[in-house]
Amino acid sequence: MRFKLNIICCFLTFAFLMFSNKSFPQQQWIRQSNMTTKALRSISYVDSNKIWISGDTATMLYSSNGGLNWMFQSVPVLNDIQKVFFLNERLGWALAWDLSVNYGTIILKTTNGGVNWDSARYYPDYTILFTIKFLDSLTGYIGGFNTGILKTTNGGLNWVNCQIDSSMVSYFPIRNFQFYNHNFGYACGGYVDIAGIVWRTTNAGQRWGVYPISPEPVVDMRFVDQNYAFGIGGDLEYGASTVTTTDGGTNWVYKTIGSFGFPYAMDFRTDAEGWVAMGYIQKFLLTLDTGRNWTEIDVTDSATIFDVKFMNSNIGYAVGDNGVILKHNTLIGIGNNQIMLNRSSPVLYQNYPNPFNPVTSINYYLPERSVVKIKIYDMLGRDLKTYSLGIKNSGEHTFRFTAQGLNSGVYFYRLFINELNRTGNSSVITKKMILIK
Repeated sequence: MRFKLNIICCFLTFAFLMFSNKSFPQQQWIRQSNMTTKALRSISYVDSNKIWISGDTATMLYSSNGGLNWMFQSVPVLNDIQKVFFLNERLGWALAWDLSVNYGTIILKTTNGGVNWDSARYYPDYTILFTIKFLDSLTGYIGGFNTGILKTTNGGLNWVNCQIDSSMVSYFPIRNFQFYNHNFGYACGGYVDIAGIVWRTTNAGQRWGVYPISPEPVVDMRFVDQNYAFGIGGDLEYGASTVTTTDGGTNWVYKTIGSFGFPYAMDFRTDAEGWVAMGYIQKFLLTLDTGRNWTEIDVTDSATIFDVKFMNSNIGYAVGDNGVILKHNTLIGIGNNQIMLNRSSPVLYQNYPNPFNPVTSINYYLPERSVVKIKIYDMLGRDLKTYSLGIKNSGEHTFRFTAQGLNSGVYFYRLFINELNRTGNSSVITKKMILIK
């Protein structure tokens, strides 16, 4: 069973955190003029010009020219609008949370691009909807807390519960949907500290299989092809993680990224370059190789970002707390002939599994041929074990650590690197791991 670090443990370990992975300076996002001080929660678009942003206290922003100018649209609620989704330039839906006594969700719909919105409360009460997605003007899905998966075939006039395979986790909260086509798709979600879940349908939502695949919620997903898909998830204590399938969802591989914080949303600028909004830790995660490796990027002005969307490879926006709107700067993009940030420095990944008993894998990346050493420390900083691994070539490496003679608790593993090039650069990177016996 997992246990939490208490305040004393955090105080004792602050010195180690100074050696954690580097965050690269961020110049790819430019802050735009604030239209509001309300928190902005969600972005939707139908092309490179028509973009909508929803947020707290009935905020709905619209741009018809790719974000050069924004205007407010009037909605018939006063609640926070947590999600907006547009199918085309006319049809759109949004989810507003009513957190009064009998809390619930109000579903908004427009048929004229947001000029006018209709509203209807979703029943039963005590239901919070997190996500809504339409595949065409009639077929759509919603999910959230205390809902299961619901489908409409008449544009949202009626919603019907889909059949879900029986499991202890079948009705955990739904966070998002991704569909490869009308028949084949995934839902993802879960509970913090209990399980991350992927639901899969191959028959247009008539039935969904249930796959508990990680210890933390999966919040967003992406199809690479029909067989290969991956999701992003995690929590504030154990950090971000990915789940990956290469066989159409039958089997999944869980992997921690080694980055502190909880992901909120993910989108891709190109097939290979993807960005994850990390919310309150004020960072992005960036991948340049379709989710295989990730790098932390500091957010411009230390903003808190809740959603990120790319209209195409040239236009992208990120939104968040205090009305922040960031626009991607394509002039400083990191693509084909530019520096690969996550491959220019050594990387120490989070051990897997974590927590572990008694064996775990420690993976690391070397940009240069180097002399490598790994040390293990306890919470008081005492040097427990030293492993001199010799000379390693550039590339990915794995070290298998067996915790013989150690009691349950929090430990730290530190990677020492001395590069065998002309400059002889040295690096020290430290991460924590948890042993449970």
